[in-house]
Amino acid sequence: MGWFNPVENLSEKAEETLETLANAASSEASGVADVLNTIASNSTEQASDEHLICCAGEIRDAAQFFIDALTGNDKKPLPFNNEELLVFLEAARIALSDAGTYEDIAEQMDLSDEELFPLRERLQNYLETGRRYES
Repeated sequence: MGWFNPVENLSEKAEETLETLANAASSEASGVADVLNTIASNSTEQASDEHLICCAGEIRDAAQFFIDALTGNDKKPLPFNNEELLVFLEAARIALSDAGTYEDIAEQMDLSDEELFPLRERLQNYLETGRRYES
């Protein structure tokens, strides 16, 4: 445990996650943990998982706005939330695990095995290993 001192009234999972971010080798991750911890310190209601999840989404959206403004990116955001995107990724993993479906996808997308195989492996690894900031 490092410098981070989580506020009271956090769920066990929220506290563990904020501590992981706070102790990550990234000042940006530590900053997010500090901001969310500060929000949680305002009241028991604001320390709830639901509220902190909404705040984390707002932080993400504000960061994306900043990136888009500086890069001139005017693409529309995907109309899916993270849970829905994970469903799509899991469906792709299942489809690519079947040899016949893998070949059909490669053919329909005009992808060589050298192009599709590494994507399938990265997808498999991502879904098996979990989150970016976990140690």
